Amino acid sequence: MGNKFVLQIGVMVCVLLGIAAPAKAQFWNKKDYHKWSAGQCRKILSNSPWTKNLSFSSVQMLNGAQNTSAAAGSEVSSAEDSENPAGQSGGQFSAPGRQPLMDISYTAQIFSALPVREAQVRLDQIAMHYDRMNAAQKQAFDESAARFLAVQFPKTIVIRVNYSTNVGYWQAALESQWQLENTAKLRNSTYLAVGGKTVPLLSYRFAPVKEHAFFLVFPRTVDGAPLLGPGRKSMTLQIISPQLQFSNTFNNSGSLTAQPPSSSNIVLTFAAKKMKYHGKLAY
Repeated sequence: MGNKFVLQIGVMVCVLLGIAAPAKAQFWNKKDYHKWSAGQCRKILSNSPWTKNLSFSSVQMLNGAQNTSAAAGSEVSSAEDSENPAGQSGGQFSAPGRQPLMDISYTAQIFSALPVREAQVRLDQIAMHYDRMNAAQKQAFDESAARFLAVQFPKTIVIRVNYSTNVGYWQAALESQWQLENTAKLRNSTYLAVGGKTVPLLSYRFAPVKEHAFFLVFPRTVDGAPLLGPGRKSMTLQIISPQLQFSNTFNNSGSLTAQPPSSSNIVLTFAAKKMKYHGKLAY
């Protein structure tokens, strides 16, 4: 009886400790960004509390029919040193009677959030072999990085959206679609949903074509209060996007050209409680 009682108490203590134990701190809250690895930087930039993914996929059937689906990227892995961030799309597969998976993918980053820009700086530092630079080169890099990181966003939230596809002849159509967009056209179809309210787009900017990206700017306050705070635990980016247009005919190589996915509306949610950076909400 005594041993059984001790065992039960031991189990209860373990349960209570598990409940009371704080969540494991992510690497971005454990060390300075200068010490982040390339894999950790890519994690922040590809699948983190500040970065969300969405893919629209089509599977071309041999008889010309298609299956279509949309899938959001998964949350960041708890394995902080992983060199292969989760949530990446674009993989291909083969199955009886099917062609490879074809997709259009979007990655939305809260560019105004400091950890996102620090990850970009650190990744550039690694790629440019900062440790091998001479004193003058390091000074030039440090000054440029300092100016980039010093930019403040007291009144706005900036979201960078990257687009990609694993189908060559869709890429030009994607670039054309987003290059022809402008603030006036997108204002009725692009917004943030926060606490039951819609926050309209302030401005749109298409990045250089080689970057395959565009920037969305939203106000940082709604009804005079911060966008995220009491009663506003998350914000959802919503972009109503038209379908790319292609004819389902044979191309020059004799292959059947596939219609892009029928649905391409972007809906991505960012949770405030996960966007804590060194004790403060970063967005």
